[in-house]
Amino acid sequence: MVNLQFKEGCDSVVKKCSDNSLLITVSARVKHQQQKYQKLLEAYLKDKLTDYIEMQLAYFCEQMGEKLPTNLNISIYKRKWGSCNSKRELTFNLNLIGAPHYIIDYVIVHELAHLRYLNHSKAFWQRVETFYPGYKHASQWLKENGSSLQWLF
Repeated sequence: MVNLQFKEGCDSVVKKCSDNSLLITVSARVKHQQQKYQKLLEAYLKDKLTDYIEMQLAYFCEQMGEKLPTNLNISIYKRKWGSCNSKRELTFNLNLIGAPHYIIDYVIVHELAHLRYLNHSKAFWQRVETFYPGYKHASQWLKENGSSLQWLF
């Protein structure tokens, strides 16, 4: 989803390019500005992930006969990819930005299934499988590759 390029230069700049990549020019003084650029990068990545998730939420909510969640958040988690609460609020891990779209789609369906079942019961997994038949493969991919997505935060 995001193509990052790093270049050494005199000034530090974060620029969105016409091909939708993110060009980061890093100066020798970056240590003093590291938090500033991390926040800029985090905001950009949150926007990109939010755009994709909002589009897919609309699609999967229609497929699953669910209303849109009351709130969508992007956060940084160490051990989970998403969450759902009884207020119909969904939160997704920012590190999903590095995952293939089909993996993000699985996490979306997983969290949408929690709107009906706030557990991991047999009925919950049947609902996930109905709307995302390849969920076992996607879940396995996250187990095997998820730690490589924790590259930034």
